[in-house]
Amino acid sequence: MELKRKSTGETIYRQTFNINDKQNIVPKFYFDGKRFSEGYTYPNPQGDEYIANFYLEPSGGATYVDINIDVLEYYYDSTTADPLVVVNTTTTPIAEHVKPGEWTSYLKVQVTMVSPQQSGTELYPIVVVRDAKTKDYYINKNRDESTINMEVPYDGVSPGKVQSVYLNRKWSGENKFYLEAFDLVQLFPS
Repeated sequence: MELKRKSTGETIYRQTFNINDKQNIVPKFYFDGKRFSEGYTYPNPQGDEYIANFYLEPSGGATYVDINIDVLEYYYDSTTADPLVVVNTTTTPIAEHVKPGEWTSYLKVQVTMVSPQQSGTELYPIVVVRDAKTKDYYINKNRDESTINMEVPYDGVSPGKVQSVYLNRKWSGENKFYLEAFDLVQLFPS
């Protein structure tokens, strides 16, 4: 088995297997694009803090992005085509000018305390990706399509959490994109 750098053909890792060996196990390893190591350990959050880092895949025609928590103040109106009526949005930045192809450092995730501005409304925090230059929503200029499924701190959540979020904008056809997002801490626990 060989792990090669696609751009140069350089061999980064090589392991030889013997077909008669019952223990043909590929060891755990971590390769960050520059260095090869035996594994990766996520940082431990201090107390009840939430921390996250982000990676934006450059192959999706990526531009610099901003990642924010938007607290939506909304109410339901079942008489309209879209029953969720957003009357106010409060934005808290998590990461600004995320460069495609590079992991951000681990950043503290905090939600600004928000009080409803109208009676009869509810509050709901979401994590959204926006184009850093135009400030439009990143996927098809649509809020719902540019939302990341990510945990944010609020009352009742377990103390302390770390998340490593991989993002990729993919072509779905019909002049549309979709957002692929994975929390690598869930996929590859340390």
